[in-house]
Amino acid sequence: MAKLSGLEEGGDERQSAQHTTLQRLGMLAKFMLPLLITNMVPEVAEQSINRGITSIASDEMITLLASYGLAYYVTKIFAGMALELRNVSINLVHCRQDNVKMVGISAALGIVLSSLLLAVGLSPLGTLLIQDLHRQSSEVSKMTCSIISYISPTLIIEAFVLFIVVLLFTPTRTEPVLVPVSALYAGLIGRLIVTVGFWYVLARDNLPERHPSKELLTLKRVLKFWFPMVTIRVVQEMCRPTVNLVISRNLARTVSKEAGAKAVAVLTTVYPTSKILYAWVLDLVTLHPTFHRKTSTHEKFPSKIIAIFSAMCIGVTFAAHLLLFYTPGVAYFIMRRIIGVTDELAEMSLTPLKVFILPCVFLGTRSYFTGIVMMKEKTLYLMPSAVFRLSSLVLFLLTLPSVGLSGAALGASCVTLSLGVEASFAGAVCLFIRLKPRMTCICLNRKKNVPADKEDVPLDDEVTKLTETDQ
Repeated sequence: MAKLSGLEEGGDERQSAQHTTLQRLGMLAKFMLPLLITNMVPEVAEQSINRGITSIASDEMITLLASYGLAYYVTKIFAGMALELRNVSINLVHCRQDNVKMVGISAALGIVLSSLLLAVGLSPLGTLLIQDLHRQSSEVSKMTCSIISYISPTLIIEAFVLFIVVLLFTPTRTEPVLVPVSALYAGLIGRLIVTVGFWYVLARDNLPERHPSKELLTLKRVLKFWFPMVTIRVVQEMCRPTVNLVISRNLARTVSKEAGAKAVAVLTTVYPTSKILYAWVLDLVTLHPTFHRKTSTHEKFPSKIIAIFSAMCIGVTFAAHLLLFYTPGVAYFIMRRIIGVTDELAEMSLTPLKVFILPCVFLGTRSYFTGIVMMKEKTLYLMPSAVFRLSSLVLFLLTLPSVGLSGAALGASCVTLSLGVEASFAGAVCLFIRLKPRMTCICLNRKKNVPADKEDVPLDDEVTKLTETDQ
């Protein structure tokens, strides 16, 4: 059996040699290109909604833009739970039976999340959240709660869109309120139709009835993998609403409620403007689970190749941010002429956009490390990163005003720095996972009085198996 295994490994090595480094990078680029488009189009659509809002009368524009921004980011907290269905599918769905189970799980989760969001919009909780905590006017509060109620069913559609996408690799104010809401539904339904169509044509027969070596998907495995990731995701989605909350309250107390609404309006437009460029690097998380294993279409890619490609993607995104947001006049032109905000809001957006040159680096790095952790199904180790990010965000929000930052510039700086903390923690988790088997071997060998020059040789078959599993 040992000889047969050796021959098989040798065969794999010979097969790997057929692809050069350049060819492997090309395969990774071909894989990432559709994901780039898939991520960029929704962000462009989101900015199109903002552009529609900015085209109405200016006395209503700031109120509606602030209301939509607050409603959208409250919704994103709940949508983050559905977003992690994508990572569950990438790592745990291996056959058609698993696929059927995930359809049921996606439907159930979407219905639960939509019901919770609708309860927020229709209950006094929504008023407490927007009017009391954010110190916004009753006008903004009522409009925000209406938008939350209107868009609550989108979470059901979102849950199915995210799951199906994975299978491919995998009174007078009623009208202005309904404009962005209708556009959001149109975009989501369009995505659902397109993804279902491509799945039916290209991928419906890709999965075997049952995988020969993988155990069948169970609810326990899904929850074990999904719960740590969804905890992190919820905290991530809470960060921007937290920034909106703190900035809105501070400006309402020190300046005026109108100043708070303007800052929230600026952040509502600045976030997606920057995210259009970097959203696709979040999908670097899929590279290790997809390519760092042998399949029927490709050999196992070395981690070094995936790391080089990830660094190239991050570099391209950083260069695009640098070109658009640091070239004189370009950022102002984007905000004033393309997004359509007022001259005042466009000027207020310049500093946050310059700050947002760094999130692509931190997010790309975090996604790379997270992909490694997900591949090893060690997602529980990442849960403390949520605590680190949220606590660092609060710390920055409390301390950075002392150096003169305020408003949208303060919000952008705090979000960026907290992302750096989270990326550093993800890197530390990867290092721990890599060193843990080796440290376990050393400790067991010392207990058995193994000489120091042979400590790296594990004595137990169990430890050997552990080491091989974590490599």
